Amino acid sequence: MCVVIHRITGDILNGCLTRKITGVAFPTPTIAFMPDPEAAAALMKAMNDVYNLGLDTKELLKRARKIEQKLKEVAKNYQRMKQTESRKGAPEGLYA
Repeated sequence: MCVVIHRITGDILNGCLTRKITGVAFPTPTIAFMPDPEAAAALMKAMNDVYNLGLDTKELLKRARKIEQKLKEVAKNYQRMKQTESRKGAPEGLYA
């Protein structure tokens, strides 16, 4: 399996390679340009399980629930808009 690591994670790992420093990355699947505190919490839990670090994930999970609620609101509003468009037809253009 081939994985491409880019942006800040790739830059950090590249710096480690250049300086002959051991570097490790734990990528988690995310949506571009959207924070994913739940993925971070899952990674931290795994690290806690292996290394007993005592990292607290409660705040990350609370943020994840807030983001999830916002996304549900956006989806609900989008569905409402699409239903309105289908009943009334497409909205007139701003400059038409």
